[in-house]
Amino acid sequence: MEEKLKHSLYKIEIHWIKIIPMVLAALSLTDTILSYFDVDAPVISYISALLVWLFLYLSSFVFKFCRWHRMFLYYLLFEGVVNWYDYTYIIPLDLKTMIVAQVLVVITFISIGLYFHRHDKLPRKEDYSKTAERLRESY
Repeated sequence: MEEKLKHSLYKIEIHWIKIIPMVLAALSLTDTILSYFDVDAPVISYISALLVWLFLYLSSFVFKFCRWHRMFLYYLLFEGVVNWYDYTYIIPLDLKTMIVAQVLVVITFISIGLYFHRHDKLPRKEDYSKTAERLRESY
């Protein structure tokens, strides 16, 4: 079952690698053309950022990144949602308070990430020997 899931994630990753650049190029072109006509369309930037985030998130599973590395992706997602909310509804905070809030959020995400990094299971010795066997077989 796990091997099937891994294969499916890999196939999705390959399709995303092919499709994402074209979609991002089309979104970028659309945003540029709209800006020539003084049309502000921040939703295009948010969609582009979300597509890149989804690609990186999927890649983190395909390449088996640990939770420590995903914490940066979670931070980027949180930051994007806060920026969208602030742009759309305007958060009623002055600049100094917003900067302090951002720093506290960064400290929170880094602390959680460091906790995961410290407490996640370390690879067992058997895992290293399996990798060594696979390397020997490939030569």
